[in-house]
Amino acid sequence: MIYLFCMVTSGVLAVVAEKKNSRIALFFVTLILSFFCGSRSIEVGVDTANYYNYFLSIAHIGIGFGSDIGFSVISYFLMKYFDNPHIAFLFFAFVTNYLILFRLWDFREKAFFPLMVVIYMAVYYPYSFNIVRQFLAIAVVFWATKYIERNKYFRYAILNILAASFHTSALLCFCYLFVEQGFQAKKKQQRYLGFGLACIFVAAGFIVFSSNIQKYEQYFTQTTAVLHPMTILKILCVIVVVVSNRVYNNPRFSVSKAKAYVPMNKEILIIYQIGLLLGGLGMFFPLMNRIGFYFLMYEMPFWGQAVKAVKNRRWFQWMITAILVYIFASTIVSGSEGLLNYTTFFAEK
Repeated sequence: MIYLFCMVTSGVLAVVAEKKNSRIALFFVTLILSFFCGSRSIEVGVDTANYYNYFLSIAHIGIGFGSDIGFSVISYFLMKYFDNPHIAFLFFAFVTNYLILFRLWDFREKAFFPLMVVIYMAVYYPYSFNIVRQFLAIAVVFWATKYIERNKYFRYAILNILAASFHTSALLCFCYLFVEQGFQAKKKQQRYLGFGLACIFVAAGFIVFSSNIQKYEQYFTQTTAVLHPMTILKILCVIVVVVSNRVYNNPRFSVSKAKAYVPMNKEILIIYQIGLLLGGLGMFFPLMNRIGFYFLMYEMPFWGQAVKAVKNRRWFQWMITAILVYIFASTIVSGSEGLLNYTTFFAEK
């Protein structure tokens, strides 16, 4: 039950952070989630033992160039100076959670922050115990999108390259450069620049990482036909929100903390829909839902704003509540990859 205690404590602190506008409370949420994830034993999670062996291996063999070089370099220096795989787990857990939670903080004026944190903990946080490299890349990309909103494309591109050095699949996220982010990029020249930069960086990235891309062929070679009720439910809920509240042309969609009417950020909706589309492909290509995580991060600000809608607010609140209850119930039933039977490395002999 340590897992549930961790979730409840973090949720309460998220409410405090919202009420008091406190970054300190948010930092404690980051510490709790990071420590819980980073101090797990090798029995918790599917890939923890594999990463444990990887950290030990890289300490003796050295950096393997050509294979997620950024992650290899950081892992090598962590092992060189600390010689303890658990320090590496703690480091990567802290960086991942910090980047995601403090990026969500940017949306707090228009979106309900505690709900965004709860969605993160229920839906995405458990994956950070397993796909460590990719979730680190996802966190870096999600954090970096703030720079597109500020028209600082070069900073975004540098961080996206860094994310691709952790997990090559992050190359796909250069498409963010021509998805008109936020409310800043209103000029056509900026859109054309974004599209041009995206094409250049995607092409260059595929050339640089060509030797590493082949291993992702399994994303398409492994096929199946499995119904994902949750993905279908989420798609239907988004359709209901969009149609019932005329999201694309409704300047009075919700109310901000300043009690002013604000529209739904269309870029949030578009990116989230891309994530749902890629997640839907997971019903046919089981590994494709992982690619969708880069875009599904916007599920949190989408619902965070939807529950503050001027019209149909209660309906939207019931929708996301039903989704979260189902996910929590599924987590308890499935054991969530050992999280419910959580043990820490402090207990290891």
